[in-house]
Amino acid sequence: MHIVKRLCRQALVLISCCSLGWSWGPDGHQIVARMAALNLNANAANRVAAILGASLDTLSDEMAHASTWADLIRLSHKETGGWHYVDIPRDQPSGKPGDFCANSDCVSFRLADFASRLASNNPGPNNWTAVQQLKFLIHFAGDIHQPLHCASNSDKGGNCIFVSGGKNANLHHVWDGEILLQVLTTDNAMAQQLSTQFNALADAKKAEMLAGTPDDWAVESHQLALSKAYGLVRPRIKVMNPQIEVNDCKTQAPAGIQSLKLKLSPAYFTQTEPVVEAQLMKAGARLANMLNTIWPAN
Repeated sequence: MHIVKRLCRQALVLISCCSLGWSWGPDGHQIVARMAALNLNANAANRVAAILGASLDTLSDEMAHASTWADLIRLSHKETGGWHYVDIPRDQPSGKPGDFCANSDCVSFRLADFASRLASNNPGPNNWTAVQQLKFLIHFAGDIHQPLHCASNSDKGGNCIFVSGGKNANLHHVWDGEILLQVLTTDNAMAQQLSTQFNALADAKKAEMLAGTPDDWAVESHQLALSKAYGLVRPRIKVMNPQIEVNDCKTQAPAGIQSLKLKLSPAYFTQTEPVVEAQLMKAGARLANMLNTIWPAN
C-alpha cells in the first residue's frame, strides 16, 4: 500500500510540474505553509485564520490549501506570471534581484510588496483582497527558496535543459518535485520534522536564518543554483556567453542549451536532497516570521 501511495504521489507531482513548470510542486508549497502554521504566534494565527475563513484547528490545512492558489490563477491572471521568479544570470554570482526585475515583476519584489500590503491593509494596484494577498505571500515565500527560481543560464531557469528518465522532464522540474520525492513521506509529517529541527536550533542560529530581506533570500537561492543545481551536474553545463532572456525554449534558447540531454546520477540526488530540505525549512520559518511581524504577539 505504501508503494502504491508513493507512486500515486509521484504521478501527481510529475503531472503538476510538467503542466505548470512554475514552482515547487504542491507538496513543497504545502510543507512550507504547514511549517509556518506551526510557528505562528497566537495573534498571527488568529488573524491568518480569520482571513482564510478557517478555525485554529484547521489553520494548517487551510494554509496548505492556500499555498498553491497563485499557480492555479496564472492562466487567468497572466500578469502574475513573472512574479514567481527572478532570472539572475548564471554569470553573475552576486547579482542583485532589482537589476533583473523589470516593472517590479519578480518574486523578491512581490513577496515584500504583499507583506507590506497586508501590514498596512492596503489593496494596492489591482485591488487584491486581503485573502488574495495572503495567498500570494504564502506561495512566494516558497518560490523564492527554490534555487532555479532565482537563476538562469539562458535556459529559463533550467526549464530548457532536458533530463532523461521522465516525460517532458527538465532540470527545473527536477528541483520542483523530483528531489523532494526521494525523501518525502507526507507534507504534514515533513513540516513537523522541519519545524522540530528549526526549533532545536540555538537562538543565534534561528536569528541568523530569519535575518535578511526577500532580496537577500533571492541572492542566497541564486548562489545555491550556481553551486548545487547547476554546479553538481556532470558533465558540467557551460556558462552561456552571452546570457540572454529566454521565454520560449525551442525558438530562443542557445543551441548549447537545446542540445543538452542530461541523465542525472544517483549522487546528484543524494547531494541535493539536504539542500531542498534546508530551503523548505528556511521558507517555512521565514514565512512564519513575516506573518508574526505583520501581526505581532499581543
